[in-house]
Amino acid sequence: MSVDLFTEKDDCLQATEVGMEDKIKQLGYECGFDIVRVTTADAFARDEAAALQRIRDGHMDGFTWYTEDRVRRANRPGALLECAKSVISLALSYNTGEPDTPDEQPRGKIARYAWGDDYHDVIKKRLREFAAKLPEIAAREVKTRIFVDDGPMNDRAAAARAGIGWFGKNTNILTPTHGSWVFLAQVITDIDLQPDTPLKKNCGSCIMCIDACPTGAIVAPYVIDNKRCISYLTIELRGAIPRELRPLVGDWVFGCDICQDVCPV
Repeated sequence: MSVDLFTEKDDCLQATEVGMEDKIKQLGYECGFDIVRVTTADAFARDEAAALQRIRDGHMDGFTWYTEDRVRRANRPGALLECAKSVISLALSYNTGEPDTPDEQPRGKIARYAWGDDYHDVIKKRLREFAAKLPEIAAREVKTRIFVDDGPMNDRAAAARAGIGWFGKNTNILTPTHGSWVFLAQVITDIDLQPDTPLKKNCGSCIMCIDACPTGAIVAPYVIDNKRCISYLTIELRGAIPRELRPLVGDWVFGCDICQDVCPV
């Protein structure tokens, strides 16, 4: 049920809204998502500090758009939507299984996330359907802003705090049911929802992803040097791959799945 007790304060609706979480999660599943959780719209202070440090350490060199200003905005949902109260975090599995090689001829490898249609288009369509139905559940007009890895929003921080999964040492979000093979999406909203609890899980002493990375891009647990990552080198780099890294790239031509393939989660 929902209780509509609204007052005006600073142009934002102050609402006591209870009992909507299950309905909203069910809506997410009906729209085709595999995991749906909720967190608050509070700032991701620790994640912001870590991201700023990565910039200062030079680990994000090459991403000209990855600025300190963008990092600050990405970690403050309240700066992305007026009257933001909650973040609805959603995940969609793309675990395709092992690829079939048609013959013995050498072939380049493409990261699994890129095997199908552009995930931005696929997920945005589902998110728009999801957001359009939220007013029916809230019984009022609802403010929303959606993100699918295409705007200043820290998807992984939101997913971790919402309990979608936890940070792996390869910096991916690891989910109990789908491993790291998930697309992440967020809906910031002015609906005040009860947040889910973050998972109390971590990678323990496992360093399989660190050991498996051929270029040594995972320079420390939870820290990737962008300049050495095969995904960056084969997708984002605008220029020639450094000579010393070329033999290490192997047969990857678009992206890389190595640190995900070896992960036991």
